[in-house]
Amino acid sequence: MVACAENMGVHCGSGMFGHALHAVACFSKEEIAARVDYLKNMFMWTDAEVAIAVSKAPLMLTRSKESMQRSSEFLISKVGLEPAYIARRPAVLTYSLEGRLRPPVLRCKVSQGKWIAQPRPGLLFSSFSEQ
Repeated sequence: MVACAENMGVHCGSGMFGHALHAVACFSKEEIAARVDYLKNMFMWTDAEVAIAVSKAPLMLTRSKESMQRSSEFLISKVGLEPAYIARRPAVLTYSLEGRLRPPVLRCKVSQGKWIAQPRPGLLFSSFSEQ
């Protein structure tokens, strides 16, 4: 299991290593590979972008495909985030759509359904650290 977690790009000294072990323990190698392929296809990510995303947030591999699909549609079409931005800040894919992602976006809208101002991801999701 440790070797498989390290193959995901998470080093054993990393704070994410425990999360990577959890993800590896939940699924077989084939299931992890299928989930990585799903991420590549859904976001049109390169191998490098997938490696960055998985090493920063290995628990996103434990999310259901439907949940990731809904979150990605919301982040890309409603918020206007680029897939490359999401690859660099993949923790957003682990957040609850109804509890964590939608509320700040909805607060940026006025009652007529127009944006008060163009939303900036750093303001909407201020718990990210720019890495």
